[in-house]
Formats: sequence, C-alpha cells, structure tokens
Amino acid sequence: MRLYFVEMAKFNKDWPELRTALDRWIAFLNRAGQLGQEGLPEALRVEPAIVKAAAELERIGLSAEEREIYEAEVKAIMVDQIQLKDAEKRGIQIGVQQGVQQGVQQGVQQTLLRQMNRRMGLVPPAIATKLSSLTAGDLDELSDAIFDLNTYAEVETWLTKH
Repeated sequence: MRLYFVEMAKFNKDWPELRTALDRWIAFLNRAGQLGQEGLPEALRVEPAIVKAAAELERIGLSAEEREIYEAEVKAIMVDQIQLKDAEKRGIQIGVQQGVQQGVQQGVQQTLLRQMNRRMGLVPPAIATKLSSLTAGDLDELSDAIFDLNTYAEVETWLTKH
C-alpha cells in the first residue's frame, strides 16, 4: 500500500500531460465540477473506473425530477434485459424439446426400417418416404402393428388407413 499526499490546488497538469492512473484520478477529482459541462476528456476515458465515476457524478448532480426519470429509464432497461434473457431461455428449452422429439421420432423410423428390412426384405422407397411423414403417435402404432404385418402390401394398406 502506498500513500500519496497531493496538494490539489498545486496539481496543474493539463490533459495531454496525464501519464499515470494517479495523475488521471487527481485530475478527475480536481476538476470534477467542470467535467459535467465539458464532458469527459479522452485522457480520462482510458480509465474505466473514472468513466463510471463520472457517470455516477452526473447522476448525483441531477435534480430530483431528472433523477426519477433517469432511474425509471434504468429500471425499464433492466426489465427489458431480464425479459430478453427469459425469452432466450424459453427458446432454448423449446428448441431442445423439439430436437429430442425429432431425435426420438427419427430413431423409431430407423428401427421400423430395420425391422421391415429384416422381416420383409428391402424397403421400397415409397414406404420409406411415407414413414418419414408419420407423426410420433402413428409411428408408435406402426411399431406395435409391424409384428402383425407380413408383406409390404399389408404395410401399404396400414399406412393408407392411418
């Protein structure tokens, strides 16, 4: 820890002369009253903490009415950010659910194709195409019914009924 003793009135470096963080902070503290009207000089903008301090100083200097408006705007921004994060989470959850459902559906389709191929021989492309358009419920029904179907004609009949 270091202690610095500075006589603020004697610190008279101009903005381009500020080289260290200590110089920038002393200049900021020494001229804080003027900065609101002039804006923050580039020499001070290199210090993120000074930028935050200047914003806080500006907020403190607002009238009660201006401060109320400012705080309402900040709250509105925070609410928007929270709503955006919630919407993003919901979107991700819905996307994951849809992905899982599609994955299960594709898995059932692949299993049915393998079962048909093993039981009845090579699956005709028309039947494979129809399988890909079935709903999850229809795929479940077909996976139960497949044990009672012996030919692709019977599978075609079943698909036509459903």
